[in-house]
Amino acid sequence: MKKLFSLILVALISSQMWGYKVYYGYGYGSNSTQGKYLCVKDNYSTYTIPAANNSNWKTATASSTNYISPTNSNYVHCAALANTGYKFKGWYKVTTNTNSTNLLSTQNPYTFQTNSTDWNVYAVFEVDNGGGGAGGGSSQTKNYTIGSTNYTMNAYDMGTSDNILWGDRAMGASNTTSVGVYFLYGASSYNSGSLSTNYYSGIYTSSNALPADKDAATIYIGEGWRMPTKTEFEKLNTTASSISKASQNANYATLTANSKNITMYFGGYKYQNTVSYASYSGNAYFWTSTKYDEDESYRYKLSYTYSSPYVSGKTTEKSLTNYGLQIIPVYDNATYTLTVKADGTTSTTYNGKWGASTTSITASKSGQTFKRWNDGNTSNPRTFKICNATYIAEFEPAKVTATFNNWNGTQLQQVQVTSGTTPTYGGATPTKPATQTESEVTTYTFTGWSPALGNISTNTTYTAQFSSTTTPRTYTIRFLMDDGTTVLSSAQVVYNGSPIEPSEPTKIGTEEYSYNFTGWTPAVTAVTGDQDYVAVFEQVAKAPKYNLTIGAFTNGSVTLTANGKTDVVPVAGGTYQYEEGTTIIVKAVPAKGYHFNQWNDANKAASRQVSEIAANMTLTPTFAENTPFLMDDTWEQAAFISNCAAATGVLTVTLKDRTYSAGQWATLSVPFNCTLDQEDELYNAVYKLHTLTLAQDGGSVSFEFIRTNVVEANEPYLIVPRHDISTVVFHGVTLTTPAEVSRTTDDRVTFVSGLWKQTIAGPNEFYVATGNSLRYASTLGSVVKGNRAFFRKINDAAPAPRRAIIVIDGEEVEVEIAGDAIEEVQDVRKYIENGVLIIERNGVRMDAQGKRID
Repeated sequence: MKKLFSLILVALISSQMWGYKVYYGYGYGSNSTQGKYLCVKDNYSTYTIPAANNSNWKTATASSTNYISPTNSNYVHCAALANTGYKFKGWYKVTTNTNSTNLLSTQNPYTFQTNSTDWNVYAVFEVDNGGGGAGGGSSQTKNYTIGSTNYTMNAYDMGTSDNILWGDRAMGASNTTSVGVYFLYGASSYNSGSLSTNYYSGIYTSSNALPADKDAATIYIGEGWRMPTKTEFEKLNTTASSISKASQNANYATLTANSKNITMYFGGYKYQNTVSYASYSGNAYFWTSTKYDEDESYRYKLSYTYSSPYVSGKTTEKSLTNYGLQIIPVYDNATYTLTVKADGTTSTTYNGKWGASTTSITASKSGQTFKRWNDGNTSNPRTFKICNATYIAEFEPAKVTATFNNWNGTQLQQVQVTSGTTPTYGGATPTKPATQTESEVTTYTFTGWSPALGNISTNTTYTAQFSSTTTPRTYTIRFLMDDGTTVLSSAQVVYNGSPIEPSEPTKIGTEEYSYNFTGWTPAVTAVTGDQDYVAVFEQVAKAPKYNLTIGAFTNGSVTLTANGKTDVVPVAGGTYQYEEGTTIIVKAVPAKGYHFNQWNDANKAASRQVSEIAANMTLTPTFAENTPFLMDDTWEQAAFISNCAAATGVLTVTLKDRTYSAGQWATLSVPFNCTLDQEDELYNAVYKLHTLTLAQDGGSVSFEFIRTNVVEANEPYLIVPRHDISTVVFHGVTLTTPAEVSRTTDDRVTFVSGLWKQTIAGPNEFYVATGNSLRYASTLGSVVKGNRAFFRKINDAAPAPRRAIIVIDGEEVEVEIAGDAIEEVQDVRKYIENGVLIIERNGVRMDAQGKRID
């Protein structure tokens, strides 16, 4: 600071020396009631501080700032006098900020050179507690640095009878009446920025206080200095004769004990970047070194009020360790014992002042590797600060390194394992490239490590080992099309082996030429290396082609079949090309409800053959709508024959009011031929009589039916529908002359077609009735509607059959043949009780009422 002031003086020497003023007055926090004042004299040759009543000195009063104007010299001599209990601090340019940038000098008296600019000169004083110097005794004084700023700390005996000297201000306070800096609890370094995340976790001393290397007072001020404990703060509270706030507008309080003073600034606390501080009111918080739990420690708290400046409370309380608080340090001249267990077990003690440094200590243990100390520190060797604490070295089993190398020395993996254990290789399986000659290939398979894996106690290198296998060398043999790029086949073939030729390739012809495969170039030989073989084709001129054009059509479909291929012609027609001499089958199929009429050349064959086409030609089909015909099952014979005779041409026949229920037997007989397809509802539901036999005793009759999709005119059929059918329709049919037809393989019983409504009578005639049963016609006659069939017993004197065995698709069904009266409720019940079953094909069982039996 003297150097800085000298530079200022040099800049002022050459200025005008007359006509300016030097203002003088009390400095920051000073006033006359405290007995502090400033004296300034012009042209004074003797630089001793005079008595207060020396008339040669100019003095300031408490209520004014005075000035003098030098008359015959450009030097001003300043001297400061302090009353008892105070001491001179320094000369400052600004009264409200006593930091180093405003300091002029700490010499007293002091002479400085002026120029033509007016000056402000202020003397600043501070409390003088008296006592000794930097040595022992009842006081201590220590200069220290926080960041780049120098500070002074004085410590005094406050009469607590515990040999503890108390600092007169907070750490980092530039004087006894200013705020100190904020520390996180247990932080080993000062942070002027955000405070929130650093908090102490580590070992505690035997007195549950911070160890010396976590104590900010020890770290920054030095040996013997530390943070006070909770108990020491409480004892100071008890000992103090007073704790008083200096004035209503002052931000600090003074604790007085044993005629000594400690100044406590009401700086609140700091959290993150914010300080909780309200001017002239609030609390003063200071850390103790006593821990409460993992996240909290004890702090000392002063509270005061604004209206009447006095301290309203003093106590110790818990605080979160991530808050920043001020620290008032203590000086402790006692001897402490540090215990270090450098091998984790054996204790070595070190005695000395709090915070004194030990020699460098190295942790070691035979067969073990140092891990950390019990406070989490990993330094080894380590220098400790003495306090009542025990530091124990922690170890883990010694590690050794296992290096895994490939066959050529390339490192694959390196792992550390505990000494005395077996390492494990965790990398990819080692490989060794194959070697080869013209005819052989040698491959290598990993077999293990050398040396073999086992327990190791020293660093060990393992080398991958391989076994070898020699096989014939293979080569790539490809067969290509004649373009030289299209691959027909590719294979690996052993040296001197024979290539396998692919199937004979074909080449797509053009309109003029076709191509015949003739072989490979070069000729296929035994394998001696990679080889491509290219197909060779012979070009052959093609026969001429002709177009067969199908014109547009509706209500049907057309197919063309030639050379084993069938084309479906779209309804818009199309043109198809065939080589000369090709035979084509042209087939026209009408849609449902329509029939084929003729081709455009008047040919009426729906399926025709174009033999050995020799010219372009066009064929167009036409289809005509069928004539609708409703066949009534109530017509009697004459009406039936008459209506059928009147219906000519191709018809779509609908059986009036004829329906079928799924699984319920019925019969059918019609006067026309029809082939059913999958679009017809009766498809796979029509059964034709195969055999019909009457037993010799005449008591039972056997029927066997086989399925058919061809319905012939006037024939009787059994119907076994797979689903409900609401309307029975036949498309594209031509009626024939209606005639009753009887089918039998036994001349004693027959299956009769019934095209028209008629009456059957007597026990020798029976029909398929509801519930898949067979019924006798009553003696008075039973009406059978048209388009149906019934059974008749003939040429036999035996009684009418009472039981029928019906075989459908190979499945046998046995039913009772009962009279019409069975329809009564009691007879139906008896019928069921007799155990009559209907066994449908595929093993589905139903009772007489058509209900499924599981």
